[in-house]
Amino acid sequence: MLRSSLRASVATETDVVSRELIWLYIPDFNKQGRMGTIPFIPAAGKNTSDGAFWKQIESCAGFEVSPDCPLRHTEMQLITYTP
Repeated sequence: MLRSSLRASVATETDVVSRELIWLYIPDFNKQGRMGTIPFIPAAGKNTSDGAFWKQIESCAGFEVSPDCPLRHTEMQLITYTP
């Protein structure tokens, strides 16, 4: 399910992702649906961060971005979704 969400910003499978996902803060169903940071999305058939499908950029993750983040703050955008 998370792999599908990560691809939501792509119009077709051959398109390039228009924005890089650097942090994911969503209901964590491993913690009874409480909001939390998802540090990685495992590769299909795995449950570890080794060879993960996606990993957050640790220094850029969170509501307050660390000065160590290699990305420009002016180009970051917090995107929210309410179903």
